[in-house]
Amino acid sequence: MEIAFRGLSFFVRDMERAKEFYIDVLGQEVSLDLGVNVEFVGGLALWERGYVNDLLFEGKMPGDEGVPRMEVYFETNAVKEVAEPMDAVVLRLADKGLSADEIAERTMLPMPVIEAFLRGECCD
Repeated sequence: MEIAFRGLSFFVRDMERAKEFYIDVLGQEVSLDLGVNVEFVGGLALWERGYVNDLLFEGKMPGDEGVPRMEVYFETNAVKEVAEPMDAVVLRLADKGLSADEIAERTMLPMPVIEAFLRGECCD
């Protein structure tokens, strides 16, 4: 089974301040900016903590102590339901005839992300 490192996501409180740092200080180039989720060329990403709270913690993110401030992301083709790239999931569901709203409900992805995937604007 082949497993590949795909990226690292930092959970940030102030997206604009974080973007300024990664762009202006570290010279990162934005590949996708969805407001609450910003991806840079090379796989580094920033996620707004409120978005992470809703998406990963179902609105019940514990206080700052002990809360992960990042996520390391790996993918494999061995088990589709667990590690299939989300752009592939969205396209597969669209090919099956699901609407963007139905895809959003099934995947819990925000609509701007789904729309970007459907337009082919994201990911390598």
